[in-house]
Amino acid sequence: MAPNQQLHRPVRPNPSHQMHSAVQHFGEGLPSVMTIPYVDGTTDVNRAQCATGPAAVVNVYNTDPVTTVEPSLELSCVPGTGALTVDFASFGRPAVQHRNGRFFMCGSADCPPSTLRKTFWEDFDTKLRYEVGSGPCAECLHHRPTCPVANVTGAYFFSLGEALERFSCAVSRDCAAFATNSSCDAGPSVLSNLKSLCDGKQSCSVPVAKLLPAGGPPAGCAPASQRDPLLLAVRASGCQHGTAVASFRQDLAGFLLTRGGHAWMGHNWIAGNRPAWYPEWDVDFGEPLAAPQVSSDGATFTRAWSKFNVSLNCDTFEASFDSVQA
Repeated sequence: MAPNQQLHRPVRPNPSHQMHSAVQHFGEGLPSVMTIPYVDGTTDVNRAQCATGPAAVVNVYNTDPVTTVEPSLELSCVPGTGALTVDFASFGRPAVQHRNGRFFMCGSADCPPSTLRKTFWEDFDTKLRYEVGSGPCAECLHHRPTCPVANVTGAYFFSLGEALERFSCAVSRDCAAFATNSSCDAGPSVLSNLKSLCDGKQSCSVPVAKLLPAGGPPAGCAPASQRDPLLLAVRASGCQHGTAVASFRQDLAGFLLTRGGHAWMGHNWIAGNRPAWYPEWDVDFGEPLAAPQVSSDGATFTRAWSKFNVSLNCDTFEASFDSVQA
């Protein structure tokens, strides 16, 4: 495949996994450019809470009246760090972390324009201010029927230190806070099913509906609601927690399969959002050794790099990064 060609096999992913990006080649010797959708990695609380391995806390049922997409469990390993071994699965409720502080907005004339209509969290213990992620704070805290927001001056705003991460609704989805509950346990069948689908793989994407036991979750779990949804918490070991959002692995594989000698991969328009960095961008894949190859059935594209073999199956939409032993 010449450097100025693209993958011609039509990609037919699951509707919940659409290939949002494309590699553009402008000719021999000119740069390859890939843009990907912006996803703020600082809201991925599971990366910090469960740094020992991949983890996810997802809704069991779709509680969003706008979309019809059913929830899907996504686990991913950073390339070269190992493979998944699912260790834990439990149904449960979001565990709200206790924080000593308050929500506030900067509402005086001396407030910087960048704070306009933004909500922040003031942590009384650390004296830091956190920008609040998307979603009403009342939905983040779940157990509070109302969410008072104070007004502060610009001088007070600047007296607080700026936290590097955001205060997000994800704080109520702390995977470390889940424990097996006999009245609402995922049970051995769910764990066994997960292990059969995910163990030994570099990444795993499973519709949550496929994991539900016959008859649905145990009665002790109570019905789900938009305000207080039933969640499924999963933890795994065997590798470093990787990025499992917005088809990132597939985008990365497509980039490595088709890029030329000079290339750039990054976000498209991110407006006023914070820059994001993914652990996969720290991986040294080496240098490409040959042009990409296609399987006899036309479904899988592979390319040898000096430190990895990269592949993308366009039928299953599964990307693989296999380390090359020195």
